[in-house]
Amino acid sequence: MNVAKTDALKGIVKDLLGVDPTLRSRKTEFIQARAICYAIMRQELGMTYQFIGRQFGMNHVTIMSALRNFKNEVEVDKNFNRNYSKALQVWKSDCHEYIEFNPVLLKKTVKNLVNQNKKLTLRVRELHKTIKDIKEKIDA
Repeated sequence: MNVAKTDALKGIVKDLLGVDPTLRSRKTEFIQARAICYAIMRQELGMTYQFIGRQFGMNHVTIMSALRNFKNEVEVDKNFNRNYSKALQVWKSDCHEYIEFNPVLLKKTVKNLVNQNKKLTLRVRELHKTIKDIKEKIDA
């Protein structure tokens, strides 16, 4: 489904906060990193609680509870709010790069690009020949 996007989001959160949201730790910084991932996955990507839970090896009820707590905590904790805003901003600026491709469509696209490249190469050779002919006529 959207595994590439969730992996990318986890990487963004890990880079920004310096903690791996996939690690099962009860330390606040890990809980907050996971909550940021959950919130972006739910709000921005429209993923189900079940899908989000599977991505972190958690039950969907755990995700629902974390998101209920997230709403309160993001209002109270300024640092948490700042971290969430940064992660969301980076995600929104980079999310277009994380599109899952259909392998068949990707193969067709590559084949078309190879053909276009061949045509362009031939056209460049023709133009070089034309330029050479024009130079010879000028020099003659």
